[in-house]
This record gives sequence, structure tokens and C-alpha cells, in this order.
Amino acid sequence: MKLRKPDLSPEPQPEVLEVEVERLGVRPSRVDVIKRRAINLLMPVGLGALVDLGDLVTSPILAPIFLPLGMLVGYLFAKWLDVPPTWRFCIAAMVGVYWIVPFTSPVPLAAVTAGFVTIFRPSAMTGDPLSEPR
Repeated sequence: MKLRKPDLSPEPQPEVLEVEVERLGVRPSRVDVIKRRAINLLMPVGLGALVDLGDLVTSPILAPIFLPLGMLVGYLFAKWLDVPPTWRFCIAAMVGVYWIVPFTSPVPLAAVTAGFVTIFRPSAMTGDPLSEPR
């Protein structure tokens, strides 16, 4: 009886195919688009309403307290809305001054301004599937 030696040669490796995957133009549903539009509009308006609410609470007599507090709130809201850094400081200063100027409480200036800026900004409809031709 003759014993055979085991074959120690490497097994041939299977050929590997690289595949490129190209995503087809899948569009979001109308409901998803409407939700995104609503959030994009209501978030700045809601933050503007909170600034107006803060203006109702503040008093020009306590300006040394409310000016820096308003500036902090304005900066944080602008940062949350992804405003460029130079504009954050401008918005912070405007909110601080808005909070200490008398007789601005009855006017919801921040919410109205946020709504108009959001609606009429140049990139408002860019990349919107409902406004693009099919």
C-alpha cells in the first residue's frame, strides 16, 4: 500500500468582480417633501416667536441683564439655523437690542421677519422635487 502525499499547492482563488453601483433617480414622496417644507418654514418662525415671547418678558429698565441674554439667545438660535458665523453676531446684536427697545412687544417682528426671510430666500426652492420638472 502506497501512501499519497497531500497536495499542498495553493487552491486557485475565484475571480473577484468589482461592481459599480449607480443609484437611480429615486425621488422622495410628496408627503416627505411637504414635511420637509413645513419644518424648514416653521422652525425659523417658531424661533422668532420665542424671541418675541422673550421681548414680551423683558423691560428696558433691566437692559444690563437682558441685552447680553438676548444676544446669547440670538446667537444660539442663529447657530441652530446654520447661519454663517459673521451673521450670527449680527443677529445676536439685533436680538439683544430688540429685547431692550421699548414698545416692540405688541409687534411679532422676529417671527414675521423669519417667515419672510425663509420664504423669499433664493435657495428656497433649490433641490425641491415638487418644483423640478419630471
